[in-house]
Amino acid sequence: MNALTFFRTLADLLDALKYGDVRSEMIKKTGPPAAKIAAVVRDRAGVDSEHVNALHTDCKRCANTLKAAPRLGQALREDHLIGALHQRLSITRRLL
Repeated sequence: MNALTFFRTLADLLDALKYGDVRSEMIKKTGPPAAKIAAVVRDRAGVDSEHVNALHTDCKRCANTLKAAPRLGQALREDHLIGALHQRLSITRRLL
């Protein structure tokens, strides 16, 4: 793989991460739905409420960790060299 292919692939990956915010989607899936499931299941007969509470706590912990984490690829987007290369590659793609 040559350097140009590497940086074009990196630019494509950064674009995909920018438009498909994986982190916020994961937060949506672990937060409120987990609370709703826990509320519905807790009062049912034969359900281990301690286990449900532990799973719900784990989901909340994961959601909080995701909220505190930077967006995927943020460090790469803030890098000046990669930013300059990304800009130049996007210009050359438009010309082709």
